[in-house]
Amino acid sequence: MGESQRGSRWFRIAFGKPRIRNGVVPLVLAACWFCVTISDGGNPWRYVIAVAWAVLGALMVTVAVRDRRHRRGAYAPPVVIPQD
Repeated sequence: MGESQRGSRWFRIAFGKPRIRNGVVPLVLAACWFCVTISDGGNPWRYVIAVAWAVLGALMVTVAVRDRRHRRGAYAPPVVIPQD
């Protein structure tokens, strides 16, 4: 069950080659932003920003875990080019 070349292409253009820590940072920011929003009274636009950070972080973690499982992207083995 391989990944088609076309499917892989848009995926890499959209997300690049993230590592797991690249997704954890936006999730932490979203959690902090939710705490600040709740403590300040709850402006609706602040909730929108917190949800956007959370969605971005969740997508990045999902892509990184998928890459790690399939040994692709940032988790691919290094390419060694033999020299004469």
